[in-house]
Amino acid sequence: MSHQDQNPCPQHGEHHGICWPCADARGRKANAAEAALEAARAEVARMRPVVEAVIMYRQARCEEIVASLRSAEGTVNAIARAYDLDEVNLTSFMHHLSTVRNYCAHHSRLRNREFTFVWSLPTHRPAVLVGNLNHFEGKRLYNTLVMSAYLMDTINPGHHWKHRLGELFLHHPHVKARQMGFPDNWRELPPWRGKR
Repeated sequence: MSHQDQNPCPQHGEHHGICWPCADARGRKANAAEAALEAARAEVARMRPVVEAVIMYRQARCEEIVASLRSAEGTVNAIARAYDLDEVNLTSFMHHLSTVRNYCAHHSRLRNREFTFVWSLPTHRPAVLVGNLNHFEGKRLYNTLVMSAYLMDTINPGHHWKHRLGELFLHHPHVKARQMGFPDNWRELPPWRGKR
């Protein structure tokens, strides 16, 4: 390509391929962009405690709402009865679910985690839960997912959540359901076969 075919520098009108003043300016801009990026990273690192405080505030706010519902006589019990649960089961599950949510929000692993706080498992009703919870691996994720599936079936019967969960296992065969407390025959159990 001859120097005539090259576009001249709009600022300097030069035709010799590289306009050194413009190239130097681009280099300074790139360095300035890198410096700005580093400053932004430092600002994010500085703000991390604030972000964590906001997350904790949100969780505390949710717990305040549940506590205020408890103080309104019979409210939590009425909500629990709507799902055929005892108040203790529902409130402890909501507390446990906030713990699970925090693990997810902070990109922690769930697949082989043993939870330190275990929600109070139903012992009498509903039958679809009582008969299908894993009482031997109660600190694993399976029981949380069974309860979530039960609530999803109750709240939104047209959901696709259980199907999507099954798809995740198909797409990630290295993740073993057994590590999460799933029994070997979990796909045949009532909570996982269609709607209840």
